[in-house]
Amino acid sequence: MTRIALTAALIAGLPLAATAAPVQWSTADGGNGHYYELITTKKTFADASAAAQASTHAGLSGHIVTITSAEEQAFLDDLNTSQMEAWIGASDTDEEGVFAWITGPEAGTVFYTTTDGTQTYANWNPGEPNDWGSGEDYVEGWFGGAKDWNDIKASNKNAYIVEYSVVAPIPLPAALPLMLLGLGALGYARKRKG
Repeated sequence: MTRIALTAALIAGLPLAATAAPVQWSTADGGNGHYYELITTKKTFADASAAAQASTHAGLSGHIVTITSAEEQAFLDDLNTSQMEAWIGASDTDEEGVFAWITGPEAGTVFYTTTDGTQTYANWNPGEPNDWGSGEDYVEGWFGGAKDWNDIKASNKNAYIVEYSVVAPIPLPAALPLMLLGLGALGYARKRKG
């Protein structure tokens, strides 16, 4: 939450989302240098993903977390001490049973296939993924208070972890294109005059 939004919420007396400041998994500690933030406000996957993508920290863009190693899982287990069920940026919507990352720099990378058990890293709860009741195409972590993953419907509401890992684009001032057009026109006029 930005300082302006925080101040406005405090003045208006609005409830604030329970969050902790982003925590870095430093390279000195064997990490990837990314920052992580647990957001305890429960949202559908689409709403959580949109909120994460709108977030920035330390010049980095946010996305729903991707967990690509046991070490990263352990770091996040320490971050999510209450073990709240939280969205992970993965889905098998493109092909049932073929789970791929759909957020962050890993988007499009398949990490688990149910047909042959092929996986790079996954932390499924025993018996998962199971597409129970059909349409469980998204992934939550810390299923049932454990540190394992579960496939679930996108309409469920969960907490989520924002991972800040991609350098955020520097926004251009709105007037910049007009200024450049004006300078170009001025240069053209000077050239024609001279």
